Amino acid sequence: MRAEIIFAAGYFVCALIALVAWRTRPTAEAAGAAPFWLRIAVICAVFTVLRYVDAQITVSRAVRDFSHAAHLTDWNRPGPYLMLLAMAVLGAAIVGLFLFKLRTLHGSIFAAALAIVLLLLLAVAHSTSLYLTGAVLQAQVGPITVSRLIEAPLLLVVALSGLWFIAAASPRRSPR
Repeated sequence: MRAEIIFAAGYFVCALIALVAWRTRPTAEAAGAAPFWLRIAVICAVFTVLRYVDAQITVSRAVRDFSHAAHLTDWNRPGPYLMLLAMAVLGAAIVGLFLFKLRTLHGSIFAAALAIVLLLLLAVAHSTSLYLTGAVLQAQVGPITVSRLIEAPLLLVVALSGLWFIAAASPRRSPR
């Protein structure tokens, strides 16, 4: 089975878990987190489609072909600047979590948010056709690439975070 299909299935499972977490609202904390889990579900659903059609390779080739067609050098290609912008967004997201909401957020939300931001950063690194990150991320480690070794645990964190939130938000049943 192709890796794209396996990872697309992983994103689909994460989207389903996030939808269940979105619908879990027995407590005020769970109700307040509903928009977060809906956003995670949408992001995972979009990534499901993108992974299934292997859009990362297509976008990476398009950026590389554009750079070559426009005779851009390493200094004025858009890729490094897009990566720096993505890293700045990552930093702003982390600072925002730490400064404003970290004390009030359920731990599962922090873990899922961090994993999703890192997955987005990984996708940007692939799509911007950066030579160094492309060479490192596409390096083979046994039968899989470094990129997939990074992506798989991040997907697992998103799924486990959703399950953790669902378990924490579900009403406790007392034994009879």
